[in-house]
Amino acid sequence: MPMTDLNDRIVRYGELKPCKTAFIDAHTPGSDQKENFTIIGGGVSESPDQHVHINLPHGFNIGAAGQPPKCRNSLHVHRTAEVFFVLSSRWRFFWGRWGTAGEVVLD
Repeated sequence: MPMTDLNDRIVRYGELKPCKTAFIDAHTPGSDQKENFTIIGGGVSESPDQHVHINLPHGFNIGAAGQPPKCRNSLHVHRTAEVFFVLSSRWRFFWGRWGTAGEVVLD
């Protein structure tokens, strides 16, 4: 692979560009401080402002999110797997139609 092609496939942490309006719930109090990052592929953002770092056809998506303590994520559903990697802090995940089917805290 030529070095120019390789450079097109490198995303450095310090160069990540967040979108604060990626999803409809980002406009509601308590959820308005989230940052969404679309690293590989178009992802599931609902905002035309979302920057896609690597927009080459890969057949998969990798994204990331960041948010301060007490910032909420609305319950939602995916037809694909959603995987969580906790890089810092403590996160509580809950699931089910009403958010009461189970929960786990990861740090």
